[in-house]
Amino acid sequence: FKEAASAAELARGIASSDVTGTMAAWSAVNVLVDRCSAIRSDDPALQTLTREAQMITDRLLTIERREVTPIEAFPNADLTRILMQGEDLYVLDNRNEQVYRVTLTTEGGTTVPGTRQPIPAMRRSGVVNQFTVGDLVDIAWAEDARGVSQGNVITALDRSGILIDCPPRFLQNCSAQQLLGSDTWVEPVAMTFWQGRLYILDPAANQIWRYEASGSSFPSRPTEYFVGQGRPDIRTAVDFAIDSAGSVYVLLRDGSLGRFTGGQRVNFGFASFPEGQSMNDVDAFFLNSNPIAQGMAFVSRATRTVYETTLAGTFINSFRAYDESLFAQLSDVVVDSNRQIIYTVSGNSILSFSRSR
Repeated sequence: FKEAASAAELARGIASSDVTGTMAAWSAVNVLVDRCSAIRSDDPALQTLTREAQMITDRLLTIERREVTPIEAFPNADLTRILMQGEDLYVLDNRNEQVYRVTLTTEGGTTVPGTRQPIPAMRRSGVVNQFTVGDLVDIAWAEDARGVSQGNVITALDRSGILIDCPPRFLQNCSAQQLLGSDTWVEPVAMTFWQGRLYILDPAANQIWRYEASGSSFPSRPTEYFVGQGRPDIRTAVDFAIDSAGSVYVLLRDGSLGRFTGGQRVNFGFASFPEGQSMNDVDAFFLNSNPIAQGMAFVSRATRTVYETTLAGTFINSFRAYDESLFAQLSDVVVDSNRQIIYTVSGNSILSFSRSR
């Protein structure tokens, strides 16, 4: 503890104008506090130093701290995806290859007891329409009825190209189809729907595969979204989304975001991030193209941070938990603009916190 206290005293003596030096000094304090906490975890003096370090670095980097609440935990799970539809949250557990649904209370801060429900068709070894489901890639909401059994269904995709869709109120009444051309996939990581088309992000193939609907199925092999000369390098992509106008946003691991229309890159860049703060190691993002609530949210497991920007990329906020261990395994995020609540998944838990204090 004496070393931590001494390091804190040194950090207090650094001019606040020296952002880099101040950050480095308080980072050293945190390292020493972590070592001490392994021995004296309940020491209030250590907790005081931690809060002081948080307060100073937060002020320098324009970080907003929030009380983060675990609202649902799943046994032995590794939650990697979350999506919201109405009062329901859907999550993908990639450890057990299972999709769950839970229902939120009216205020949105907790889940309704007893509403957690595994979707039988969306699990490894599940059988739908005589198809046996394998390991799952992603989940997505299909609003348009084209290509699936009906409109407004939750969908899941497995690595062999089986696409499952289930109506939210009749989760036992699911349908499935085999997508053609899955043999051309290398390592797909995400999918999304736009105007009846299905898009699959495959960074290892340096491509986005696009499927066209015909009636209630996708009967043909996919086409390449990126064609011709000057194709972008998206081999480090971790996530993607499509806005209401059809622009495709591809997020790379290093925090850069490419925006494309018709497969061609269009201008996009982040702006107004505070000094000393930038996104350079990210895991997923959420895009809201609703005209009255446009924006994006990003998660970074490395920095245990949720970032918010406008749809044009201008910095709005960065959020961290007072108990940073809650964000140690951040994987995905959704934003409820009506309730002003942000939901994330980390490890085996769904977490929630308020956008405003």
